[in-house]
Amino acid sequence: MSPSMLRFGCSLKKVDPMAKEVFPTEIRFSRELDAVRATSRGLAILVAVAVFALHGSTMATAGPAAAVSYVLVGGVILLTLLCYVELLLSSGREGGAYILLREAISGPLAFLAGWSILLGGLLLCAVLALGFAAGVTTVFEAYTGARLPVSLIAAALVLVIMTYNILGGRSFRRARDVVTWGVVAALVLLGLLCLPHIRLENYRPFSPQGYPGIQAALSLLLIGFLALESVPLTISEIRQPRRAIPQAFFAILCLGTLLFLLLSLVAAGSVTGAVWSQVNVPVAAMALHCVGSYGQLLLLLFALAFIPLALNSAVLLVARQAQAMDQDDLLPDLLRRRGARFRTPYLLLLFIGAGAAILSLLGDLEFIARLGGFCALFVMSVIALADAVRMRSLKDSPSFRLPLRPLIPALAVVVNLFLLPTLGTVPLSAGAVWIIAGMAIYLAYAKGRYIAGQEGVVVFRTKRKPVEAEYRVLVPLEPGKRQSQLISLAVALAGGEGGEVLPLRVVTLPAQVPLREGSRMAEGIESLFTWSLAAEDTGSVSFTPITRVARSVSQGIIDTAADEKCDLILLGWEGYTEPRGRIMGRIVDPVVENAPCDVVLVKGDPLTAMDKILVPTSGGPHAPIAAQVALKLAKLYGAQVTVLYVCREGALPEDRQHGLEMIAQTVRGLETDGLVKPKVITAPGVVSGILAEARNHDLMLLGASGEGLFDRFLFGTIPERIASRSPVPVMIARERAPLPEFWLRRVWTTMYRLFPTLEAEERSTVYRQIREGVRADIDFFVMMGLAATIAALGLLLNSAAVIIGGMLVAPLMSPIIGIALAIALGNVRLVRDAAESAIKGIFLAVVVGLFLASIQSVAGTTEEIVARSSPNLLDLVVALASGAAGAYAVSRKDVSAALPGVAIAAALVPPLGVVGIGLAARQFAVAGGGLLLFGTNLVGITLAGAVTFLLLGFRPARGVRERESQLRRGLVVSMLLLLVISLPLAFISGRTVQATQELEVVSRVLDREIDRLEGVSLVGFDLEQRVDTIAVTVTVYAVQEVEEETAEHLDYVITEEIGRPVTLRLIAIPISETTVP
Repeated sequence: MSPSMLRFGCSLKKVDPMAKEVFPTEIRFSRELDAVRATSRGLAILVAVAVFALHGSTMATAGPAAAVSYVLVGGVILLTLLCYVELLLSSGREGGAYILLREAISGPLAFLAGWSILLGGLLLCAVLALGFAAGVTTVFEAYTGARLPVSLIAAALVLVIMTYNILGGRSFRRARDVVTWGVVAALVLLGLLCLPHIRLENYRPFSPQGYPGIQAALSLLLIGFLALESVPLTISEIRQPRRAIPQAFFAILCLGTLLFLLLSLVAAGSVTGAVWSQVNVPVAAMALHCVGSYGQLLLLLFALAFIPLALNSAVLLVARQAQAMDQDDLLPDLLRRRGARFRTPYLLLLFIGAGAAILSLLGDLEFIARLGGFCALFVMSVIALADAVRMRSLKDSPSFRLPLRPLIPALAVVVNLFLLPTLGTVPLSAGAVWIIAGMAIYLAYAKGRYIAGQEGVVVFRTKRKPVEAEYRVLVPLEPGKRQSQLISLAVALAGGEGGEVLPLRVVTLPAQVPLREGSRMAEGIESLFTWSLAAEDTGSVSFTPITRVARSVSQGIIDTAADEKCDLILLGWEGYTEPRGRIMGRIVDPVVENAPCDVVLVKGDPLTAMDKILVPTSGGPHAPIAAQVALKLAKLYGAQVTVLYVCREGALPEDRQHGLEMIAQTVRGLETDGLVKPKVITAPGVVSGILAEARNHDLMLLGASGEGLFDRFLFGTIPERIASRSPVPVMIARERAPLPEFWLRRVWTTMYRLFPTLEAEERSTVYRQIREGVRADIDFFVMMGLAATIAALGLLLNSAAVIIGGMLVAPLMSPIIGIALAIALGNVRLVRDAAESAIKGIFLAVVVGLFLASIQSVAGTTEEIVARSSPNLLDLVVALASGAAGAYAVSRKDVSAALPGVAIAAALVPPLGVVGIGLAARQFAVAGGGLLLFGTNLVGITLAGAVTFLLLGFRPARGVRERESQLRRGLVVSMLLLLVISLPLAFISGRTVQATQELEVVSRVLDREIDRLEGVSLVGFDLEQRVDTIAVTVTVYAVQEVEEETAEHLDYVITEEIGRPVTLRLIAIPISETTVP
């Protein structure tokens, strides 16, 4: 076998010829990323660099013509990407640019390209860190007037990210994906909102510095190519990489170019050059100009949360590039060391963090970006050259070939070389020094490692031939834990001839280590794994051990089941556990929730022989799969299957008949062969009856719970309770969940795990505090009366500050939070006490408002009263958020200082004051509006508070059915009330939106039409909604008399635009003009 065929094999493996033949073992990788998630990885870095780090520099350099620079950069990168994709699809290897270049060309170019990617990645980290520091400085300077040291903040951020990775921190992939698409959507929305603010005069001059300015801006943006390299460097984690990576490449390039083009044009057109040329983040200036200071602050906070996620991806890009080069044994042994606890390459990460921090301390953003552009141009040129060489040497036609060969690779090389001088003398000199240093390292060290790596390497194993199995069972195994018993059971379930059993061992790696690196560990483990299985008796069943490298055990199991198209996962379970957000355990729960096939859990040691098998059923959706498994085992062992239905004591004959019907339904469609015995018994409870019957059997099979999703999370499941107390081995079977339940469970699980868990002692303390706070004692009435007085006077005096004072001292929040806790606990007595206190407080607040309005002579309704008499759906959202915040703040001592803010947001007392004032003035519409707002707050706070308490761990005691029923009833009633109250709110919201739209239409029409009239200028207008028409009163200044035809024309145009009858009143105020020298 020639060296060229062996150079990319694995390590040498010796086999004893006298030993028993072992099964071939496959090493697999868990591929979690699809094309969309791969796109978000590269897009995150690209957007962070081009929008939040370099946008200010490009706008200052090229002015409005920065948009042209973005388009040109997109075109330059597109030429290289076409070559990159052709190289990828024609290659026999999987990896980033370095791996593909090592296969395509010989000599030092591949090494120098990898060497340049290392420096480029470090420069990319520095650019992101400096962009983050610029954002922090902008926020700090805007609100304090002080300016912070940008380079120190950037270096500190790099060191924090480095430390986080050394300690084995999660990569926050899903958070990064969500934040990335959220930021892109926010930027697009900001661009669209700013479109009406564009002024054509802001585009003049379009290119203040001419073509040199466009070239200078282009040279800043070339570093963005390195963001794309983050995609193929994770190729071992991407599903169908040869399809997904090209899709991700072109999606990143197209989306990025269009987004940057939009933002550049809108920033230049909506904000004057004197503004955006002096700011670090032009989109922040756009936000300030178009949506106000709060919009700017929100955008900057988004950026400050987004950039560290992108920086973390950039740090991992450098680490993975170094580890990709180490496939040729290029890293020193020192940098390969991994920590014993977190298993991360801590010295390599320390080296990366130190290098990026030093570059950040330089503080020269433009120099760093242009030096990164040099690295990008060098790598792009080598890729295009390698593609031309590779395609010329290939004998077989690849699946993808560029047209007009070799025009595109040649054009890419020429364009890249043409752009090198635009970088400037200093970046070019620094880049040349780096290349010379790389060449010296290649000649002195790397070349020898390449040669050594090609000698004496043999292929580790041969890939197994695919098996066409009728029934495939996956058995995840842990060392020394019931291995033989589970395999024997899997062989029995596989169904003899035509079945296949896949024993699985999962090797886990932290996010900082590429999955490809796990192959070294897996090769050693798979040898032991294979030999440990050699003695297993599998009969006629095909037996294929698999070792999988994954980020987590559960993900490895799920991915293997999907890849192998398994019919069943057979998983050992130790019994009942209750970690955070789990029902059965940290590994078992994710598998049961997300498995692409049926799942059977095994608790206890399965028997090698059995005579009686018990299958309890209540007609649930998973009972048939339990009966099917039981019949397979019964046929193998010659056992009898008892299908059991439990009736409550005192059951009627009709109930027993119903039980027989459920048993028949469970076994319908199964070949029973006389092995099934139906049995109906009576017992005080279902669990106790099943456990009593189990003592007379050797094995029990249960279908997974058919209880509602909410019940399973809060109270556990009946099968889980039975299994935890069963005197015999138990198997729990579950069919694959339908899609609606699958996604609902995923959403609830995600929410549940976001909240911290309160210990039993903490929950008890919170309960006592809230229990004491709901009592309507003398202090409650005094404070309630004072709060109602302050709030009512604030409403009458039209003083927001006084109203806020009333909110702060009001004790009404306590009984309402008490109602929420009582619902979560199913505590009827607490509900009664809290509701009684709340009703008394409500009555007192209304009476105080009524009394003060009766004795206080205030003409008409104030703005504060009107604002609280027409609630909408946004008020409901505020109420829900306030309820969640209130329940969380009450439960967590660390954030209890937020309670005054929650009281202000909740705004419970002022609406009651509006009710009293409206009744006093006989303005029942005002009173009704205030009552609706209070009802909105009450229902929203109660429901959100109850859900928050549940997420924090409050719930009825396990097994207390009465309280569980009260919880269900309370949640159902709260949701129904929420739905009922949402209807009038939606109606009011619709009217408000319609009125706002009509106001905007009238304003636009009047501005357009009056501008056309000579000697007439608009002063203002009023809009009044009537039953059938809209009354518009327009006031103008006129040099001469306004004709009646003008008013008729305005009336006609407004009517046409709005689509409703309009009554127009035109008031013309005559003016005279005098011009003097």
